[in-house]
Amino acid sequence: MVREAGRRNGRRKWKVVGGIRMATLFGRKWKREELARLIGNMSQLCGVEVVSLTDGPGRGARVARFRTGGGLAFDVAIDRGMDIPAASFRDASLCWHAPCGHVAPAFYEPEGNGWLRGFFGGLLTTCGLTQAGAACTDQGSQLGLHGRYSYIPAELLACGGEWRGGEYAMRIKGRVREGHLYGPNLVLTREISAMLGGAGLCIRDEVVNEGFEPSPLMILYHINLGFPILGPGSRIVAPSLKATPRDAVAAQGLPEHDRIPAPTTGFKEHCIFHEMAADGEGKVTVLVTAPPELAGAGIARGLYVIYDRNQLPRFTEWKMVGEGAYVLGIEPANCLPMGRAHERAAGTLESIQPGQVRRFDIEIGILTDDGDVAKMAEGIERAKAAGGKTSARAPGAKSRRRAKA
Repeated sequence: MVREAGRRNGRRKWKVVGGIRMATLFGRKWKREELARLIGNMSQLCGVEVVSLTDGPGRGARVARFRTGGGLAFDVAIDRGMDIPAASFRDASLCWHAPCGHVAPAFYEPEGNGWLRGFFGGLLTTCGLTQAGAACTDQGSQLGLHGRYSYIPAELLACGGEWRGGEYAMRIKGRVREGHLYGPNLVLTREISAMLGGAGLCIRDEVVNEGFEPSPLMILYHINLGFPILGPGSRIVAPSLKATPRDAVAAQGLPEHDRIPAPTTGFKEHCIFHEMAADGEGKVTVLVTAPPELAGAGIARGLYVIYDRNQLPRFTEWKMVGEGAYVLGIEPANCLPMGRAHERAAGTLESIQPGQVRRFDIEIGILTDDGDVAKMAEGIERAKAAGGKTSARAPGAKSRRRAKA
């Protein structure tokens, strides 16, 4: 059996008694055998299915649609690097949707800022793998905004659900290759998973250099929150030890960078670079609270992002609260969004060696109770007060080729 063993920073912790975990659904714990007696197929409770879009600029693109049964639903764009163009909780959107909507990869415009014409926003757009940030020229190569990754179709490796002991897990796994003749050959394998009854998802990425030369490695997770989880009065709670504005425009908004106002006519984007404190496990938690005026509306009260600072030592807050463009970007990364030439000049450009493997883990979750929101905020403040004594290590790596030798 499973009993609640308290909460850690507002997230429920369950104690396993007798070595058996159980699914949580409709406010209680269920044994697998109990649910089997009540349903004909797991699709009655949850599931993941692959569909193809049939109209508009996304026509023909494959999408995997998840339902956890716990209120969380999200899409995975298989043909757009397995990013997440849509997500909702209890039918209320968690993310901002760009005017272009879901655009198929064939419409990618790599030059300059053409990337924006197919940027769907969504819960996750991945930038990389050899370029992230502003368009630039690096060592004679012209590089467009945020790189090619998000426009590369994935090779689908697995998709479905299964019982793991007493819990039911859904997942999708795919492989995305960014490579060309006389250039880099990087492969990212992504697995996105969620649990029956769950209100969160986990992203696990593994990047390997299958080429024979070192390659730049830039990766930025562009998480784009929008109404109604984001609105006037929303607050960003983060263990920020130092906040640096990108430019003079952002500097003007620095004193109120953690507060979300109403949509503002003529607003210009603010990019704030943060140095984050990690907890004792090396994790950074960033929390965004829902608008106070929507308390009692049945929507999520907060959304959190957890990542490993040793894997992703950089963080950018993208605050864009204009009319129609009303979005907050939560962006853990291994680089700043200034482009590869800037990273190289600053001496901060990371590389990946032949055969080397790098791993990146992200958790995104929902809080439905104001008490849990307050507890998580307190935990974040404790990590900040500790001053980030857990220093970021050099990113760990293992060599796939050495392992075979």
